[in-house]
Amino acid sequence: MGAGIRCITIVHPADEIAEYRMISAFLRLFGIFVCERLEGMPDGDETDARIVLGKESSPKRIAEILDSFEDSMGKATISVLNKAEKIFTSNDLMRGCYAIEFFATARDPVIHEDMLDSYDRFSDSLDQFRKLEEKISGEDQLSVKYILAAQANCMRRMNQLYNTLWDAAERGWYKGEGGPDALKKKLLNRMYYFNEMINPLIDRILKIDPNYYGAYSIKALNDMLDEDAKADCIVSFSTAVSMIGDKSYSSYLRYRMGRYYEYILRDQDKSLTNYRKSYEVDPNNYRAIYKLAARAQRQEDYELALEYLDMILSILGRKKKSCALQPIECAYLFKAYKNKGKIYLKQKKYQACIAEMQQAVEVYNGQANIDPDKGFYTLMFGAKRAEYKEAAKRNMQVWKVYEIMTDAAVGANQYDDYKKYLFLADEYRGENQK
Repeated sequence: MGAGIRCITIVHPADEIAEYRMISAFLRLFGIFVCERLEGMPDGDETDARIVLGKESSPKRIAEILDSFEDSMGKATISVLNKAEKIFTSNDLMRGCYAIEFFATARDPVIHEDMLDSYDRFSDSLDQFRKLEEKISGEDQLSVKYILAAQANCMRRMNQLYNTLWDAAERGWYKGEGGPDALKKKLLNRMYYFNEMINPLIDRILKIDPNYYGAYSIKALNDMLDEDAKADCIVSFSTAVSMIGDKSYSSYLRYRMGRYYEYILRDQDKSLTNYRKSYEVDPNNYRAIYKLAARAQRQEDYELALEYLDMILSILGRKKKSCALQPIECAYLFKAYKNKGKIYLKQKKYQACIAEMQQAVEVYNGQANIDPDKGFYTLMFGAKRAEYKEAAKRNMQVWKVYEIMTDAAVGANQYDDYKKYLFLADEYRGENQK
């Protein structure tokens, strides 16, 4: 029995991501790493398979993708994954697992109810994956590996949604019917999957394929959700990274290791080492670059910080007015412009500061990605796109940008602009605190 597929490269046009989102979410559910490449970028490190989207001859459905894997996986495994695809699609898991962390601070009951519904869809999927496993032949261990990974990932996502909603109730952010207590009651009637329930699945996967780094990734990401198990996650992260080596698709894991050392162990040196390595193996990882920029900015190495921030603007800038701009990409564009402006204010370059802040405001006000026909928010959130867009904008806290602009206007002796920016800072601060 071969190892099947552990990592795949998907190439797609920057402004056409519907198929990419669907296919990548499907593959990741089974612990398969996806190495994303925008059209025109170098391929990067070799992976087990390569798919090009956006062409007339490109596969349009997951079933077509699976057919192309038959030589690597065999007919039996492809048959099982086709059944798994029906579970994935009927329960809309692509949308169920999108940007949970990004919207964790949302204060809109529409989003919270969406998260609760996502939990239930993952729960239904888990039951269906268990039934599917029971039907797999004992000789077809490759299929078992993938279906076990899907079960573990369903549990992990349910835990993530459970924690996010419980935190929203604890903080008083839930404004739905019955208030926070009602939300807690709903959660207490749902299952939470502790590590002793998930780890046996991971052990079974590794018994089938000891080098399946996707399993270690699932375990590490779930461990981070559990206060008692957080210390274990670094072992799983490190194991996965050591298996992958210095490949570009290890970048996300290295970035998460950096966050672990930064926020959990408070070890800034190890945190920096991991952020640097994350950027080194994938120079397009704008989140790792942002961490390096922030570090340089704190140390007042403004030349280096500006260099990093310009990298982020180069990576994301071409999507600035694109319908395909994702919420997290929008947030990092916004932060990059804002931090450049803060540096220029420190350097007393007041007009340059205001110019960068105006760029940040432009990103904040951008409407292309909420276009009712082609916008990313329409693709992911449908009729609820306005609520999600508002939550994403709230996260940006644009009033802080206007506060900085008031300081720059004072420095530039522009009193009329000072009054305008001060008014806007107060107005947006008030809206943000509602």
